[in-house]
Amino acid sequence: MTAVSSRPPAKGTVLNFALSADDIRVSVDKIIAEAKATFDAVAAQPKPTFENVIVPLATRENKRGAEYSVITFLQNVSTDKSVRDASTEAEEKLE
Repeated sequence: MTAVSSRPPAKGTVLNFALSADDIRVSVDKIIAEAKATFDAVAAQPKPTFENVIVPLATRENKRGAEYSVITFLQNVSTDKSVRDASTEAEEKLE
């Protein structure tokens, strides 16, 4: 078996097979914190509009979907048990 490449993902590539278990945990905490900040900002709008409610929520959901997919996909393909376990735990936290 060969070691995981330390090269960055190719341009346009979403998947990152070089994430460690710690990288996954940090990413999950970041996703949760960003979502909370978005929800708090939307909830604080004194005059809700499409631009200050729907656009931020939709933008966050699109970004979260990509991040979620990268993190949770690894539970199915990683050769490292700690990464698979961290990916599974991440999915549970993000559900």
